[in-house]
Amino acid sequence: APASRARTSFAEQRILSVIAARPRSTAAPGSSVGADAHARAIDALARELDSEVFTLPDAWLLLPSAGTHSAATDQASHAARCALRLSNRAHLSLAIATGAVDTSTRVPIGIAIDRALELSTEASTHIKLDDLTARLLGTRFSVVETEHCLHLTGEIEEGETTDVLMGHRTPFVGRTTELAILDA
Repeated sequence: APASRARTSFAEQRILSVIAARPRSTAAPGSSVGADAHARAIDALARELDSEVFTLPDAWLLLPSAGTHSAATDQASHAARCALRLSNRAHLSLAIATGAVDTSTRVPIGIAIDRALELSTEASTHIKLDDLTARLLGTRFSVVETEHCLHLTGEIEEGETTDVLMGHRTPFVGRTTELAILDA
């Protein structure tokens, strides 16, 4: 490569959660009437949520905007909410991944995009997650682990969450006496 060619600097890469969407049928995103309906649903949601959409040859890529300098947990939560809303509107295979993304190019590139596209290749009714995104979502979202991957099934209402002990959800029990002493 020529020495004058600009290289991607660390400043151009951001940690983002991205959504990859593919039609569950064999039709490509720009090739059929069904794809037009998917594209309209994706574009409408992107406008509502101030997200960027990129059309690829066989998929769409959404970059939900949770703020330029938002924490990774906020990015993952916002992407999860976007994917849940999109799953209710269109019959798409959806996947979310989090990682470094270079947004300085015409079409963003990065490891998160590669992971999201790879996860969305298999037609599925579930929203698939990479490991990092699942960890960032924590107990605020319902994530189911299957033999082959992680699936997002919904958002947990505030007050329904439980504490996590050694990776397992556990109820807050056994502190009634201690709390009574503190209240006295």
